[in-house]
Amino acid sequence: MILLIFTAFLTYFAFAKYRWRLINLLFFYFIVTTFFTLIQYLTSSLSDSFRVYAQLYGTLFFSLLIYVVIIKFIKTQKREIRHFELFDLLRQYNHSNSGVKFIHHIKYLLNNRQLEDTGWKNNLISELKSLNDSSIPILERIGDYYSKLFFENLLNKQCKSLKHDISKIIKGDKLNDKFLDNLNIKLHILNENLKEIRKKVDGKYKVNLFEKLSEVLNRYPSIKEFNIIKNTTDENIFVIMRSEDFVQIINNIIQNAVEAMQNLKNKKIDLIIEKIGIAKIQIIIRDYGMGLPKNINNNLLFEEHFSAKGSTGYGLYHIKKILDTYSGSITLTNPLTGNGTKVIVKMRIHYENNFNA
Repeated sequence: MILLIFTAFLTYFAFAKYRWRLINLLFFYFIVTTFFTLIQYLTSSLSDSFRVYAQLYGTLFFSLLIYVVIIKFIKTQKREIRHFELFDLLRQYNHSNSGVKFIHHIKYLLNNRQLEDTGWKNNLISELKSLNDSSIPILERIGDYYSKLFFENLLNKQCKSLKHDISKIIKGDKLNDKFLDNLNIKLHILNENLKEIRKKVDGKYKVNLFEKLSEVLNRYPSIKEFNIIKNTTDENIFVIMRSEDFVQIINNIIQNAVEAMQNLKNKKIDLIIEKIGIAKIQIIIRDYGMGLPKNINNNLLFEEHFSAKGSTGYGLYHIKKILDTYSGSITLTNPLTGNGTKVIVKMRIHYENNFNA
């Protein structure tokens, strides 16, 4: 009877006050029933009056506690997934033909306008149509993700305003200096907001390269010599990646190198760190083991389950999969001279060092 009254009250309260979904309610009922049965068993030896209160308040307290903990955990996991989806969407947008460079191209046209030139007008209208059809839908998705994660609406209103202005220009109603100046300002603000969003989102994926690399290398006392060459003047370089993913990549490569040199008394590994342009960093890791089999297809090395040493073959496959996620890359070659294998890993530099990453 107590459980029936309690669940009836809960049903009304949950639907009327908090609009719980049916799945949430059913899940909570399961927890309530479980705890009620447990507490009923534990309090069976108590007096009737005390047992009623113990069952009611004990069930309520422990059920709500467990429910809140589990739901909070689920929401945290969903937030993590949504955060990464936004990160990936921003990465795709930044490297697409309709991304930031495309907006810069339109701004260039606006800054070098020739209102009397029919060719310039047609070119601008064509580019704005592409912006409206290709870029803005992606920006709206980015805005939706961002608002759900950070409860800020930085992009959606701007996208709506841009679509309105573009439609006016396409119709030929507002092709004048004042309107185009205003459009140029809106595009500039849009770019600045995108920078802020990327900094905020990518901040979760930030690793101090030298610090974390040193941490991994200290795990291998069997390596007598780590020859580290830094072809960069930067004291600190941050790369866009989760800390655990970076550790997994470097750790796996070093582990492969150790296994390749297992028969050598003096194990040695060379690490060369250098920048590629301003947006990427390259880490070259060379061991002095047996090297890659001759005439092997490089792409085959990264196939799932493939192994040149009789293991499960998941190592390089997972490394490549992780690096692909962050727009990085990995290649393996035999050195031009001497024994061993050379692994070349490329990663994106974080905005701490450069915004063009």
